[in-house]
Amino acid sequence: MEHSLSLNELIAIADAGYDDGLVQAYFEDRDGQHGDTLAKFIALELADTFSEDQPKTDQIAAAIHVMTTAISQLVSVVNALEAAC
Repeated sequence: MEHSLSLNELIAIADAGYDDGLVQAYFEDRDGQHGDTLAKFIALELADTFSEDQPKTDQIAAAIHVMTTAISQLVSVVNALEAAC
């Protein structure tokens, strides 16, 4: 049976892909004022949607889904802003 990730491990994976290490900082201190609300959003979304009982591949797929949904929403905002020009 495939092992599961801990939430700390999933956050570390996401943090490695973010350029300033603040995903981990916001995960460790959710009320912290680190000046990067996108990193805070990533940490909170991953934590809020994490399921420790799922196998690793399902955990990563769920994290990808959450981040992909966020990307889609951000693109929609950009499109609306561009249309307003």
